Amino acid sequence: DATAADLPPRFAQPATLIMGEADPAVPEAAVKALRARFRGAGLVMLPCQHIPNYEEPAALAQAMLAHLDAQAEAPANLLRAGQEVRKAVLGEAHVARASAAATALDRPFQDYITRNVWGQIWTRPGLPRHTRSLLTLAMMAALARHEEFVLHVKATRQTGVTPEELSEVLLQVGAYAGVPVANHALKLAKQAFQEMEAAEG
Repeated sequence: DATAADLPPRFAQPATLIMGEADPAVPEAAVKALRARFRGAGLVMLPCQHIPNYEEPAALAQAMLAHLDAQAEAPANLLRAGQEVRKAVLGEAHVARASAAATALDRPFQDYITRNVWGQIWTRPGLPRHTRSLLTLAMMAALARHEEFVLHVKATRQTGVTPEELSEVLLQVGAYAGVPVANHALKLAKQAFQEMEAAEG
């Protein structure tokens, strides 16, 4: 199906669309409409008509290899993007300490979360960073992940989440995940805010 009608809107798989500039069967507008179904898709116009692998095999091969090369570069780009957003959320000092403390045992895991959690999830455009911070705080509180919860409470200085907003989040956690976990999270949050205020003088 050349229309890709069954694709979900803004299909996320990497793609490069290739067409002939003088293709009599497939108009450029149709290819551009198809391109819009792919998030960040490339478009390569080759100097040919309808059968580029016959008319311009070298140019087609070059375009395909360029697409594959870009995918090979993606993991390194994700790691860099993850490092940047991790520093922006958790603070450069925390990330520096975590990196310095990494050993052969946990370094692969540190790279994994930097690339996949920070580089792929926190960088997505669908939600602002402030909202992702609120969601993370709610989930860490509900799951009783105390150390991670405190880490993200301290990150609110960077994400812009206010104590009042966190209070509302923990009320919601109490309603849906249980009073004990919300009560303990409030205690941890109060301690974390006091430590932050003391450190700021």
